[in-house]
Amino acid sequence: KNFAKSYYTWNNSKEAIKARTQAISVYLTKELQDLNVDTLEPYTTSSTVTDVIVWNIEQSGTDTFSATYEVDQQIKEGEQTTAVKATYTVK
Repeated sequence: KNFAKSYYTWNNSKEAIKARTQAISVYLTKELQDLNVDTLEPYTTSSTVTDVIVWNIEQSGTDTFSATYEVDQQIKEGEQTTAVKATYTVK
């Protein structure tokens, strides 16, 4: 839940991107961290996570797990805010 909250919450300021990068650094490799900084910089939106529901976690190898979870977000672009629910599976 902590990963999903940090990963799916962003604000398009350099300080916020730096704080987000630091928060998710314990979960991602350096290469994935670098990729995530690059993907957020051009955004004009912001996102706030309102809830994370973990649906399933399965072990698929010695050090490998698969997690399925739902993220509920409030995405703001300009003055418009939209509620979004999405389900993800990560390994």
